[in-house]
Amino acid sequence: MKLERRALETLTGAGVLALFLVLLLAAHASKSAFEAGYTLRAHFGRIDGLAEGAEVRLAGIRVGSVGRARLDVESNEVIVDLSIDFGVRVPRDSAAKIVSSSLLGGKYVLLSAGGDSDMLLPGDSFEYSQDSVILEQVLARIVEQAERRRALEQEEARAASVQD
Repeated sequence: MKLERRALETLTGAGVLALFLVLLLAAHASKSAFEAGYTLRAHFGRIDGLAEGAEVRLAGIRVGSVGRARLDVESNEVIVDLSIDFGVRVPRDSAAKIVSSSLLGGKYVLLSAGGDSDMLLPGDSFEYSQDSVILEQVLARIVEQAERRRALEQEEARAASVQD
């Protein structure tokens, strides 16, 4: 009986160890996936909500992932490494934009392909980039414009009633 229990404990321990190794290999594989492509760099003023591992898309297709982001203390810009899949060629005059996948979703980098016949090479930086848009600021502008429009309409209505 003790021998059976000990065998069961040994098998359970081996199973847990095997599961741990599988998870460790999966984590290593996802890290290696970033290294499978070539690196391009994009400079942004702000990257609010853009996470390491986020998608990089070109023409709506996933072509890479976001790597390390770091602050350039001299320019106060954020430099973001983008791992682009081998075989994907990006024209030199392309732009990198940070966009939201939905109102509540995460952010990703959208590459807008240019028309240049020269391509960006590993280690090159995008000349054109567009920062992350902060949804709260956009909504605040919409509300502000609506309030101005309502105030103008009320003023016009008062002026019309005075003339009558």
